[in-house]
Amino acid sequence: MTVPRANWLGFLSDEERVPHGGEALVDRVRALLADPRPGPEDLFSAANLVALTLFRLGRLDEARAVCHSEIDYAGDRPDSALRPRLAALGLQPRINLLRIEGYAGDLDRALTGLAALEDVAAGRAVRSGGIDWSPGDLDADPALHRRLRTIARNVRVGDTCKILLRRGRHELLLSEASRFRALWPALTAAGLHQAAEAPWTVAPGRRSVPGPAGPRARTVQESRLAFVRELHTAAHEADTGRTAEAAESASRLAAGLPLLTGGRWASATTVPRWRAVLGAVFVRAGDERSGRALLLDALDAGRRAGDTALAGGAARWLDAAGVTIPAGPERPPDIESLLVVSGRLAARLGHRARQPRTGAGA
Repeated sequence: MTVPRANWLGFLSDEERVPHGGEALVDRVRALLADPRPGPEDLFSAANLVALTLFRLGRLDEARAVCHSEIDYAGDRPDSALRPRLAALGLQPRINLLRIEGYAGDLDRALTGLAALEDVAAGRAVRSGGIDWSPGDLDADPALHRRLRTIARNVRVGDTCKILLRRGRHELLLSEASRFRALWPALTAAGLHQAAEAPWTVAPGRRSVPGPAGPRARTVQESRLAFVRELHTAAHEADTGRTAEAAESASRLAAGLPLLTGGRWASATTVPRWRAVLGAVFVRAGDERSGRALLLDALDAGRRAGDTALAGGAARWLDAAGVTIPAGPERPPDIESLLVVSGRLAARLGHRARQPRTGAGA
């Protein structure tokens, strides 16, 4: 089993994460569709989960088909009472299409669409890169419009940074992150940290990268961001053979982590992810006892939350440390079950969406 880098997770900032657990997501879709006449929000939530599951199975064309069915549904119902809600709901599948292209398709198309989200965030109409948006559709619900503008900003920043990191476009990532920090100076205060974290993720050995230093951090968000910066540094020290420095950094961070775990979090696996990276640093620095304890906790948290990136990496590090890994409760997605719920979903959307095929992925 290959041992990953000490930080195999990329960005470490807190953010909402949809569980990867396949069959658990199918169960959630069934629950959302249990009502014979689900509301638009439940219907679109179910569709987004089906599209996500198909994407993670590598069935990209089928995931795209679900997204297009959602877009058609939102556009085909001009009822004035539902117009604001459907316009808002119809933006998410367009974003999902950009994510599919960004992670596994046409990167340039994805970047064009993500750039168009800046217009949505600014309250402007836009038809570009797969984004077809008219703010007038939400005139009847100003509060919803404000929430959608915030979502557009958050997706523009977070997804652009993550996609560029995944694709290895590091120079463009650093350039875009710098521009985001200038365009939206309040990102850190809002808990959206990828733009600030990008330099440490790409080049953690650079001491000149911007960011809050630990002793000067005052707000909760600044304190968390400072911790993430030091965690990137510790992982870099471990990966580059500076074991004494890595051990010292890991000990300091492990002692300070309990002070940061209170308050609200976007994801239940953010702190377990931090513990996992700390555990890997300890193992690489020669303190396997401390590392094993942190990695076992992270493995359990990752399995319970359906975070396969966390659980899989922790398992590889534990295996390298000679630990027998306990069996987990994972239930891989059943294609037949997915086919059934996807068929029910297509009937509710009122479109003949292309159905998942059994056998090889798309």
